[in-house]
Amino acid sequence: MANMGKDFKAPRQADVKQWQKVEQLYNNGYIFSSCGCGGSGDRPATLQEVQPFLAEQKRLKAEWIRQAVIQKRAVELSEKRTQRARLLHKKRLASVKRTVNWDEVIHAKAGN
Repeated sequence: MANMGKDFKAPRQADVKQWQKVEQLYNNGYIFSSCGCGGSGDRPATLQEVQPFLAEQKRLKAEWIRQAVIQKRAVELSEKRTQRARLLHKKRLASVKRTVNWDEVIHAKAGN
């Protein structure tokens, strides 16, 4: 026996097509469980709706993954830009420190 989730309502025993629908959904990783806030989400009502449902879920998952990859790349690029900017700032600051004779600056200020 499989755990179909707390929101599962078993079809009548004689309803073979509904049981086939449940089996196909289960074999593709779909159960009838929720967080308690509104059911287990959309599920196909008939056996004929299962394949289009699975195809749409696959498409949605691929799109979600694609968006996640794009977001991750954007974050990585932003982090690289920030690192480059910090390194460039550090190099410029070091260059300024090397070219300025700080003893002369200090003495000039002290003399004013």
